Amino acid sequence: MSVPINILNKSTNRSAIITDRGQLVVSPLEFSDPVFKSLTNDGVSKNWFKPLAGKRLVITDVIIQTDRSVTTQALIDIYETDNEDSETIVKELFQFDLPKQESLVLIGLNIIITEGAFINAKADDSNVLITIGGYFVDV
Repeated sequence: MSVPINILNKSTNRSAIITDRGQLVVSPLEFSDPVFKSLTNDGVSKNWFKPLAGKRLVITDVIIQTDRSVTTQALIDIYETDNEDSETIVKELFQFDLPKQESLVLIGLNIIITEGAFINAKADDSNVLITIGGYFVDV
């Protein structure tokens, strides 16, 4: 026996979508906006995302690559901090120890960041390539 149900957003008057196989379509709230940067100086922090008033960042993807000029291993920190140029880790999000010429791909993440936090990264070796994808949601 089936029961007729309609999932409706009252403000937009849009209904949820169900596939032919009966699957409820669930997707991210927004498309991810990737930011690529290269860490070229040992221990020097770079900023990926600045906070937006009344918004929180959702990190969806992280892609890291170390090139052949990395000595042996690169310790990489991606973290929340309180300043664009800060090397002070307020909240560690990720820490990876990657050998040279290695890649790490994290997709399908759904990590919400503290309101007002900057997202920075640093490594103890140069020539680390990082792409972080995400989108902002209302607080």
